[in-house]
Amino acid sequence: MINVSHNISSTSPSKSSFDLKSIMAHEMGHVVGLDDETKLKYGDSVMYESLSTNEIRYNLSKDDENGYHAISW
Repeated sequence: MINVSHNISSTSPSKSSFDLKSIMAHEMGHVVGLDDETKLKYGDSVMYESLSTNEIRYNLSKDDENGYHAISW
């Protein structure tokens, strides 16, 4: 779920805004069946449970790839 009360940037995030591409990559992970990643050691994962302002995270990590390949289609 996207919290629209936060400042979201479609160009480049700032100290007060979130990156739209990173949010959409995370939400698309849910669409294909991935759950949130809660372990801090996977903090670089697209599916990590939280995103900070001024953070870009839409390139898949090894954890994201492993989760995707584990889905039974």
